Amino acid sequence: MESRDLEPGTLVRGKYRIVRQLGRGGMGTVYLAEHILLGRMRALKFISSALSQNSAFLRRFRREAQAAIELRHPNIVEVVDLDQAEDGAPYMAMEYVVGPDLRHAMLVGAFPVERALAIARGLALGLGAAHSKGIIHRDVKPENILLAGGKGASETPKLLDFGIAAITESTTAISHTRGLMLTPRYAAPEQWRGMAAEDLDGCTDLYALGGVLYEMLTGRTPFQPANGEGWMDLHLHEQPHPPSRYRAELTAWTGLDALVLRLLAKKREDRPRNVEAFIRQLDAVQKAQGPPTGRSSETILEGDRTGTALVDTDRTQTEPRTYPLSQYMEGEAERPGPKRGILVLLMVLILASGGVIGTIAWKRSTEGTQANTLESRADRTSALTPPVPATQVGPAPGSKRSETQKLGQPVKPERETEVRISCDLACNWKVDRSAQGRIESGGSLLVAVSPGQHVIAAQAADERLEAQQKTVAARAHQESEALFQFSSELEDHNRKIGEELQRAASKFSGGDDLGAVEAYDEVLRLSPANQAARDGKAEVLKDCRIQGISCEAKK
Repeated sequence: MESRDLEPGTLVRGKYRIVRQLGRGGMGTVYLAEHILLGRMRALKFISSALSQNSAFLRRFRREAQAAIELRHPNIVEVVDLDQAEDGAPYMAMEYVVGPDLRHAMLVGAFPVERALAIARGLALGLGAAHSKGIIHRDVKPENILLAGGKGASETPKLLDFGIAAITESTTAISHTRGLMLTPRYAAPEQWRGMAAEDLDGCTDLYALGGVLYEMLTGRTPFQPANGEGWMDLHLHEQPHPPSRYRAELTAWTGLDALVLRLLAKKREDRPRNVEAFIRQLDAVQKAQGPPTGRSSETILEGDRTGTALVDTDRTQTEPRTYPLSQYMEGEAERPGPKRGILVLLMVLILASGGVIGTIAWKRSTEGTQANTLESRADRTSALTPPVPATQVGPAPGSKRSETQKLGQPVKPERETEVRISCDLACNWKVDRSAQGRIESGGSLLVAVSPGQHVIAAQAADERLEAQQKTVAARAHQESEALFQFSSELEDHNRKIGEELQRAASKFSGGDDLGAVEAYDEVLRLSPANQAARDGKAEVLKDCRIQGISCEAKK
């Protein structure tokens, strides 16, 4: 019988009762089963009929499975049994982990830095335990990582399928095409060069771990080829951008960029030499958390990509940062503090004294001397406020312009009010179709505006979400607020994606390939870059071609 034909309730070797199918891939099918005597749930992985007919594969499979049974570590999914079903199909009985795989967990985007580093540490510990026994995984990827225990301190990442890639590579004819048996997003350069499985070492796993960590931190893989054929060239020759290019807040983690790029080094000798070295470097990053001295990060936009620029905060900036759109002030735009208030008061007193002196001088001098006095005084004080005689607050009665305007000095209105713009997710904002900027997730900033009605729009960095717009009535000397909340919309969006992915998997396992394709197409409509949907659809279409049927959705 085919492993995918096992129905709920089927007994396997009198030990396991099939509960339901969990998934299916190129290696075979995985079922949830109950161990009858122990009453424990197990995951049974049955090898496909095609591979089970390959005697070389079966020998290697038994050897690798026996080695995997010896692995006991909290960050490794335990293999507890190895046997053959009644029809001779080999299977492994594994620990059943309640929790999603990392690929599905990353559907919501990049992880908080602390969570990403905790998962990377757990994976490294599991790899270290395997490497100490001479076992190399060779296919570390989100699909082979399960997250047990839920989010938080109890979350435990667990690695699946140790040695499976090596078994397949050494026993199948298609392995000689090199690229076909790789996972292109995470395969190390030495794998692309065709190095034999037995010659790979722990540094190969560390490279893949670097790719996984990069994706957890940024929501994207280190490389983005134009087509499937570009992966090899990028892994062999292209240097990835630092993760902080795509997520500005990562600059607050000193040494994190360097550590991730070290994991992704082209040469094995340039990577951490083993798991222990990597964990020491990871510890150093976590201990040194905090923004680099004298430098801060600002987000820049290049097309549709978000990047990061490092700005030297010790230098005077010609463009304001806190109030990037103020049209009323020049120079550094900072909120007035106590020192600046005292300075302004002193200057007002000086101006008042100067006004009295100027009035006396005016009485004792000619008209030309008066003009020279005013002109000199304007040169000294124009950077702060328009100079006027002490007895005159505005233009003289009957005149159309003040003395300052006669001298060509523009009147600068003071900042009258502010609007605080807040976003619960990273967003790009705009005020009145002119002033604009970016706010990181959960951040806010004050923008100087004139009293009156202002239209403020915000677009989440996740462009799948709809833009929001608010009208704010700003009042003089009062802080107004424009709060944009995208989280609930994102949760609904991701919930729909999750439901469609589940529907696709259910349709596929039930033999409805066309229904599975339609469900995957709906996911791709909601999220065009969704890798799980792309991979799933490709797997369904491959199955359709094998069966000689057309599964393309009708236009």
